[in-house]
Amino acid sequence: MKDEQEDMLKNEPTPPDRVAWLIAGYLRQTLSEKEHDELDEWMAASDDNQRLFEELTDPKTIEEGIATMKGMHEEAMLKKVKQQITFTRPK
Repeated sequence: MKDEQEDMLKNEPTPPDRVAWLIAGYLRQTLSEKEHDELDEWMAASDDNQRLFEELTDPKTIEEGIATMKGMHEEAMLKKVKQQITFTRPK
């Protein structure tokens, strides 16, 4: 996990990527104190940032996103299975 964090810092992500990474770390509860402070500073920078954070970390929003992703995965798998099925007509 630390290697992943160090790689992110070395690659100097763009601000939106960094914020996404910090929010993901917040949700996983893996942020260092310094990273948590960085996230706090970003949230304090504007009301829009605060609203976005609240929306992205809202349990209901997260559940809806997971359900959507799960449904997309199930649809893709069903399509793949259907493509593999061959039918022959009885003679």
